[in-house]
Amino acid sequence: MHLIFVQKADKNNDHQISRAEFNEHMTLTRSIIKNDWKKLFDELDTDKNGLLSLQEFFAKPSCLSSSSLMDALKDFSVSSKLLY
Repeated sequence: MHLIFVQKADKNNDHQISRAEFNEHMTLTRSIIKNDWKKLFDELDTDKNGLLSLQEFFAKPSCLSSSSLMDALKDFSVSSKLLY
């Protein structure tokens, strides 16, 4: 599950992932082209408050059920351009 992703990305343990935390974590994973981070974050941030809650992150069925972040990204509208 991607709870590990959420725990690692949520540096201040407020149970939300800020855009800065998301970008820092994505830099470390190197699984997505940097120019597409904003698109992915914006797609996940459904209430557009600049933070990803656990509910928003896991609202995508693929984030909840896939075994890896790469598998989860296949369900996103921007994912076809995200992978290296």
